[in-house]
Amino acid sequence: MLRFQTLDGWRGIAAAFVALYHLNFLNHIHDWGFLRNSYLFVDFFFVLSGFVITHAYINKIQNSTDLKRFINRRLSRLLPLHLFILALFIILEFSKLLLVQSGTWQLDTQPFTGEYSIQSLISNIFLAHSLGIHDHLSWNYPSWSISVEFYTYLIFSIVSLIGFKFRTLFPFLYLGLILVSFYYIYDNTSNLNDATYHYGIFRCIVGFFLGGICYRLFLKTRALVFPFATILEVSLMVTIYLFVTFYGHEKLSVIAPFIFTITVYIFSFEQGKISSLLKAKVVQNLGKWSYSIYMIHALLILIIGRSLNLFEKMTGETYFIKHVYENSETELVLLHNPYFMDFLTVVFLAVVIALSSLTYKYIELRASNFSFFKNKAST
Repeated sequence: MLRFQTLDGWRGIAAAFVALYHLNFLNHIHDWGFLRNSYLFVDFFFVLSGFVITHAYINKIQNSTDLKRFINRRLSRLLPLHLFILALFIILEFSKLLLVQSGTWQLDTQPFTGEYSIQSLISNIFLAHSLGIHDHLSWNYPSWSISVEFYTYLIFSIVSLIGFKFRTLFPFLYLGLILVSFYYIYDNTSNLNDATYHYGIFRCIVGFFLGGICYRLFLKTRALVFPFATILEVSLMVTIYLFVTFYGHEKLSVIAPFIFTITVYIFSFEQGKISSLLKAKVVQNLGKWSYSIYMIHALLILIIGRSLNLFEKMTGETYFIKHVYENSETELVLLHNPYFMDFLTVVFLAVVIALSSLTYKYIELRASNFSFFKNKAST
């Protein structure tokens, strides 16, 4: 099967930026507009997922057996790592409970409450935690996108089954899902960052099915040779940089999936110099480990935060300071000075990548052929 190495490279870089976006270190890049709006790369993931899934399953879901096989493959891809990371969060919450009960740690919020409640734990286990049943992100907060992506997979499989039997309906189903979901997001949010635990499913549907259309367009035009391919790729990167930097928290952010669709389409041809750079081994490894990078970084951030909070209680030192960015106040980690935090940022990213290489090897790969159904389904 054709593998789009350039898009794999994009995936890895996007995952790294999402990890840095969530990092609460007061370093010299914290207030960088592009980084502060890098949450938009989740929409790149949605578009790329639609492109890749359509590539893998185009015209292959023709009956209930195919549908079952598809769902099994998606569960074996998403669920094992999600549950593993979730188990580590639960262990941390139990550790917090023991420290609170021993009197070592006094907190405003009790263990297994709020975003770490038992109710939200149950919904997390079933990947239902971002379908509008909670009013907050919970447990491993980046996993909200995994929740909505899985249910978008289900919609895709049903649409594919209907489209195979009634081919004239197929384009109308795609366009209808995109338009209705886009309108719902536009009408109910001030920017795409508002569409997570409440409206994330609509956000995912827009990106995913745009990615599906993108792949079908690629199939019809794959013989194209772009003149000035490198200039075109550089222009797209500049466009993304400017859009993310200046419109990430504006209403216009809702068109991000369309911009990323154009990006995925152009880079799928792999004709420019930027595409060649994205095929470098180090970038390809980031792409290979991108799901683990995305899923594990919030756990490490939580461990750092809770450890420093505990040290504050024990030593009387202050490791968190209030920081104001664009009229919004947040609590950030500052040890010594921002230059030292720059160094720790590099260390953080290196540790995340190293851990991700391990979870990819020992969890993602080993679980890839696991069957969630009585009769094993294969690809």
